[in-house]
Amino acid sequence: MNKVASLALAAGFTLLAVTPFSSAAEEQPSVSVTPLKGPLHLMQGRGGNVVVSIGDDGVLLVDDDYAPYAPAYQQAIAKLTESDIEPRFVLNTHWHGDHTGSNAFWGERGAVIMAHTNVRRRMSARQEMKALDRVVEPSPKVALPVVTYGDSLAVHFNGDDIEVQYYPPRPHRRRQRRVLQPGKRGAHGRPVFQGRLSVCGYRLRR
Repeated sequence: MNKVASLALAAGFTLLAVTPFSSAAEEQPSVSVTPLKGPLHLMQGRGGNVVVSIGDDGVLLVDDDYAPYAPAYQQAIAKLTESDIEPRFVLNTHWHGDHTGSNAFWGERGAVIMAHTNVRRRMSARQEMKALDRVVEPSPKVALPVVTYGDSLAVHFNGDDIEVQYYPPRPHRRRQRRVLQPGKRGAHGRPVFQGRLSVCGYRLRR
């Protein structure tokens, strides 16, 4: 029986995406885990929501939160898999640190990092956020996406055909790249206070 998964990724320009991590520096990093359906789990740490797919093909992460939280995610994944297996793939939905902060951690451990071409472009260069009086320095090479796409990407993983679709940014959200399409197996889309989850969405049909 065929499974079709449509993954429409929404990287909301939220306050968490631009708030300095130092405000939570004294907190002990921890990650909550919520089972979704099938191989999918929702993980929540400090930054944007993270979705993990765990199954016979291994582990795939959608976004990876701030760098200090990487070990907490590693522990959470180890608990779910009952092994020391590391993610094979990391899929970034946005270039901000709450989506890409742990890229170097997973890249050093062999994960293949994937993202839209614009994400790699922004991560590769110095970014000046004048409205917020912030500067983001270029990411190290190991943290950069090595697989990029323009309009769409398909990942066939853990029994699902995951389709990633690019949507042009809207004028009031220049950095929003993708739009949620909720579905039967899981929905992971707009900010929590709107009754849905931020960062990305899955739509699976059998």
